[in-house]
Amino acid sequence: AIAFIKREFGLTNVNGWRASGSVSSSDHPKGKAIDAMIPDYQSAAGIAKGDDVANWFINNPDSFGTKYVIWREQINTNGVWAPYSHPGGDDDNLAHRNHVHISLKTS
Repeated sequence: AIAFIKREFGLTNVNGWRASGSVSSSDHPKGKAIDAMIPDYQSAAGIAKGDDVANWFINNPDSFGTKYVIWREQINTNGVWAPYSHPGGDDDNLAHRNHVHISLKTS
């Protein structure tokens, strides 16, 4: 999925596994989450790029096993958007304004 995001959306800063997450239930330590960092994320072009990434994973849930997507203070589970607030705070990273978070059912 990381290679796909880089190839299809032209993003270079795309990460997955890390030893811990800021939320105890994070999928990152399980190798089941991706953060696609969006260049110029505050601009109209950056928002559109993030929308494209988020919508692709929402609209193609079986391709990589999309569990949920978080983008711009919204979480999408099973095709339904809902407000999202991170328990750790409201900076651009925790609110997922600077990246699209994709959690996968499988690694």
